[in-house]
Amino acid sequence: MSLTGLLTVIGIIIAIYALAQPIQRKSIHIFVPIRLIILLIIISVIILIWRYVVPTLGYKFYPWSDLVSKISVFLLPIVGAIIAPIFWYKAKLTTKKDGKFREFILTSLYEDKFGELVRILNRNKESLAGVLKPETLELLFERKFVRHMVSARNWIHLDLFSNKQLIEKLTPRFRVTNNIMREFVAVRTSPLHLAIVSEYGGREHTRITNEDRKLIDKTLQNPEWYMSVRADYPLIIFAVGELASGKFDISYNQNDENYISSQGEGTRLSCPVYLALKTHVLMLKKAIEIEGEDDYYVSDLFDLFRNVYDHSKFDEDVWENIEANSDFPTPFVYLMKQILYDFNDFCTENFKQGGRPPGRIGSDLITMWSLSISIFTYTYKEGKVSDKFKFEFIGEYLSCTMKMMERYERAEGEIKENIKLWRDQLVEGVKSHRIGFGDNREMLTQSMDKLDIGKRHIFNYREWLRGELGLEGNPRQS
Repeated sequence: MSLTGLLTVIGIIIAIYALAQPIQRKSIHIFVPIRLIILLIIISVIILIWRYVVPTLGYKFYPWSDLVSKISVFLLPIVGAIIAPIFWYKAKLTTKKDGKFREFILTSLYEDKFGELVRILNRNKESLAGVLKPETLELLFERKFVRHMVSARNWIHLDLFSNKQLIEKLTPRFRVTNNIMREFVAVRTSPLHLAIVSEYGGREHTRITNEDRKLIDKTLQNPEWYMSVRADYPLIIFAVGELASGKFDISYNQNDENYISSQGEGTRLSCPVYLALKTHVLMLKKAIEIEGEDDYYVSDLFDLFRNVYDHSKFDEDVWENIEANSDFPTPFVYLMKQILYDFNDFCTENFKQGGRPPGRIGSDLITMWSLSISIFTYTYKEGKVSDKFKFEFIGEYLSCTMKMMERYERAEGEIKENIKLWRDQLVEGVKSHRIGFGDNREMLTQSMDKLDIGKRHIFNYREWLRGELGLEGNPRQS
């Protein structure tokens, strides 16, 4: 290679670097060994100059040395040109590169350009927690970056946040959870929405990919991960805040077929209360399935129920409207019924798992279920819901209690003792929250009287339950 050729190569390299955007230059500075490339070019220049100098000094090259020098002058720049893209493509982060990478993240945030950052993160997904400092990791979850990725249907932040080592290294992990979950609520294509739609419907023609399912299974529906990052907290806080603002007080107390619609897209999929509820319910389903015994914040369901109930208003013209859906006349009714149905389903499902005793999660379910329906008695005359609604769902609880008694009398051995624990806790739930006591005692009696005695467990055990609750009838059976 001649001096002209070498200078041409150098000129091309400089031109390419000059045309690169600031974000690309920073990426080059992080991963490309620029000093090594410059050294190779300098050595090539020295060899090339030496080839011109030697003849002027009266010396001649040996044939082999002449060949070596020519090859070296040609190969050294080529080696540098090959090394640069290889190192840039691999984009391997190390502890020594933490400072430069932090500056790179800040530049990406400032310029609102994240393509190169995403490429680097994908290349180092498994090693980030081991090579980056906590303050650098924290920058990766800035709300601006999260929002940009979620709007582009890229779930890299949830994928990164599924890494247990990374979670443990992040001191402000709950701030990260807040940034991710708030954005997932807002975007209808997010894994949070996909998980709910795939289970409960509400949006036609939506399909969940295998990749999305795997991500959901290891995060949103993984009780260990879910509770370690408190994924429920920002969802519940946001939902309660939206309710407290009063923005739903009018619309959610009116007939709205679109809210419960199974055709097209139901408006409930843009409701933060519904999204928070069903996200937590899906996690609790998994917790029951794996027989988890941690604190899974079943109380979140009660918090949602209480807040929805506070903003509900019974209007006979709305609730009894012949053109309205008789089961769910308003969105607030739909939400309250969903929560109460979930309590009933969970207790039934938890019990079915081998006839096991209630345990931590079963006891919490009974407590929160009985506490939810006790609200009816404390606000008997406030006009939040119809009397029919109250009688129906107090009756559902009582029916479950009698069904457990029926199972108890049929069972044997250890399973019989386990069922007795369920039965007794259900009864104590009524007593401890004074459902139907005092001035509102009539409500419990009417709820009992309105039960369908055509069902065998109700026909056989309603007098037993009356006695248990001190209403009337037979004394307690052991």
